Amino acid sequence: IEVTRLIAANSEVRKQVREETKWSEKEASGLVLKFDEPVPDPGGLAEFRMNYFGRPTPIHQQAAVAALEDFTNNYVFIFGPTGMGKDTLSGDYAAWRLCPDRTGLRCGWVMKTGPKAARRLGRLGRYMTDPVAIRRAPDRTPGGAKPSRSLIDDYGPFKWEPGMVWEDGTEVHRPAWASDQMYFVRAVAPEQDPNWQAIGVEQSVYGDRIDEGVCSDIFDLENQKSPTERANQIRWFNGTFHSRLDEAGRLVMIGTWLPIEHNYEPILERYTADARVLKVDRYGPGTYTKYSNGVAVVIVKAITQHPDTGEDVSYWPDRFPLEDPLVSPDERRRVVADTLSD
Repeated sequence: IEVTRLIAANSEVRKQVREETKWSEKEASGLVLKFDEPVPDPGGLAEFRMNYFGRPTPIHQQAAVAALEDFTNNYVFIFGPTGMGKDTLSGDYAAWRLCPDRTGLRCGWVMKTGPKAARRLGRLGRYMTDPVAIRRAPDRTPGGAKPSRSLIDDYGPFKWEPGMVWEDGTEVHRPAWASDQMYFVRAVAPEQDPNWQAIGVEQSVYGDRIDEGVCSDIFDLENQKSPTERANQIRWFNGTFHSRLDEAGRLVMIGTWLPIEHNYEPILERYTADARVLKVDRYGPGTYTKYSNGVAVVIVKAITQHPDTGEDVSYWPDRFPLEDPLVSPDERRRVVADTLSD
């Protein structure tokens, strides 16, 4: 009897050791999540993108940052030349809003087509899942540096993995990510909606509501040629898209003003026609106009004039200088203006 008791006790000890070992392995691999993990203050948008993406905020983007950081602006429109980093800035903005969040914010990332939006969402998702990607300095970014902080370490994990448990041993249940939908582990959205989803123009919006609708270059020279297509897009924007944008939600629309008839114009007119201008701030080549109805409009010109000398100045001299010893000033100005779609 004593031998049997000792064998049983030894077996129980081995079982306990195995369980403790498995638990230690889970903890080491990041699969054990604490309920009340502290959330670092992300700071302002410019600080956040430098810390976590290694991207500085040049002067031509500062008007946009000022408009985005003012949360009395429910509708933010940002128009500027091709190449100014609008899409990158808006992606950093969405990460700034979503990553530190624990309330379950829902963001719809809208682009011209669904597949294009999904590809962009996938690139953004790498910063939330790939420890290597988040340590790299950004390419082709003047003043860029290796990030000093990690989204995963400070706010993650974001993506559910098999075997994840809470610190009390209960399993973590979240949907797996799809190419067009992300469900965050630590911020369960209402109605089990995705935290971040990719949407194409005229496509359906998944879930009950979205809190942040970011529209990135949804209109261009290709999809603005047909009056019928433009009319369908406006109906979708005013109907399907707006019906899902929460009453307290925020719209951020970025794009390049086009030299043909386009839908940015009637949309902007809808939001600003009857509103009073509260202030106009200038940041280098960027102008930030704030309206009385919660609308902000940022315009960045490709070429401006120096206030003292009157000479032409590129909006981003480090990337698009006007000076070139091999090209005449007039020709260089024409090429830059065409390239940047002023």
